[in-house]
Amino acid sequence: MLKKKHRDFQMATLSRLILFMLLVVFITLFVLPLIPHVKNYYVLDILTNFQVQYLTIAASVAIVSVFISVRIFLGYCVTLICAFLTNFLFVFNSNISATHDLKNEIRIAQVNMHYFNDELTQAYRELTNKKADVYILFELNDGKKAQFMQFKQHLHSYGDEERQGFPAGIGVVTKYPIISSKLHRFENIKSNILELRLSVDGQPIDFIIAHPPSPRNELNWQKRNAVIGYLAEILSRTPKYSIIAADMNVTPWSRYFQSFEGYKACYRITGFYVSWTKLRLPLFLSDLFGIPIDHCFLSEPLSLTKFEVLEVPGSDHRALFYSIAWP
Repeated sequence: MLKKKHRDFQMATLSRLILFMLLVVFITLFVLPLIPHVKNYYVLDILTNFQVQYLTIAASVAIVSVFISVRIFLGYCVTLICAFLTNFLFVFNSNISATHDLKNEIRIAQVNMHYFNDELTQAYRELTNKKADVYILFELNDGKKAQFMQFKQHLHSYGDEERQGFPAGIGVVTKYPIISSKLHRFENIKSNILELRLSVDGQPIDFIIAHPPSPRNELNWQKRNAVIGYLAEILSRTPKYSIIAADMNVTPWSRYFQSFEGYKACYRITGFYVSWTKLRLPLFLSDLFGIPIDHCFLSEPLSLTKFEVLEVPGSDHRALFYSIAWP
């Protein structure tokens, strides 16, 4: 009898110790985005991007802890509340602009098509049904240009001419005339930044389109950071009517995510969203396994009036559909 009680006591003590150690780990992961020096280390910077997953797992552990230790459960509750406030509520706002004073509006579809998409025809069909004014497409495959040509039909486009190709997989289809284009290339980096100027009912609108490398290893991480840094340099000399559309491969929690001067990040207006996930689940459940790495930014005179995130057949990214307006 005494042995059994002693064994139960040891198991309870061990359980409390494990829960406490896990709590310390979660607190560390939650505060990573607040530590400036984290950006100097590849692994730590990558870890900052998964705050949704840490919150989900910590909440699950908290539910278990209520049956083992009330004090530890309360510790989890305080930690979860603080993490939600600092990493979500204070980061992602929801404040879509009213349109009564805004006379001009364009609809934009920003989509990562996925290089090896087996459902490309269906994806293009669904995009056509959205009737956007500007389609900004990433990860276009030169070997599947025929589907792109069928999709664009008589509209203006960038990327389909032989001399252009799809630079770093980027292509654009728009009903508005393209006034000018400039492609920024990088040595030893498979990434480009594209500047396009469109004439939108007589108003020049500049689009800065970027797709930094995915940080799958430390070398690509360094390249991604270099492209984001160069993007900031380009924006210092862009005109006031400008839109940045980018598959950034970085979340707002990373120290390498830039709040470009003179621009409003869409996520600061729309509230939290997920644009990349490997799991095909119902929308809410897949949000628990995804991260926001596709972004748009607007120069100060422009306003975001509509925003939605939708699945794309055959792609591991979701499409951003949004409307931009100005007086």
